[in-house]
Amino acid sequence: MKLKMSDFVKIKGIMAKQNAKMDILINRLDKQEWFMKKMAQMLFGESFGKFGDFGSYSQGTAGPSGVKISEVEEEEEEHVEVAEKEKEESKLAEVEEVEKNDEKEESSEEA
Repeated sequence: MKLKMSDFVKIKGIMAKQNAKMDILINRLDKQEWFMKKMAQMLFGESFGKFGDFGSYSQGTAGPSGVKISEVEEEEEEHVEVAEKEKEESKLAEVEEVEKNDEKEESSEEA
């Protein structure tokens, strides 16, 4: 079976879209890691000097640093939204560029 140039163009476009999806998933994992680190800092940052304080802060109340959990969650959500928008825009631009280049290559081969 012989592959045509249009087949390679299609494959290239599919690969670009899959790479964009993978980058979005990786970005989400990075954000989750950032959130976990932020929560650990908030919960345990000042507790090491106060032995016995571990676990004494209920959900939604101020932790040892005085920062409310809901405030950290809001900050994390804003961080996630901004990063996702930037990533999606850059990936869409990359996919569009690949498709334009492929169309140019295809039209030059036909000519």
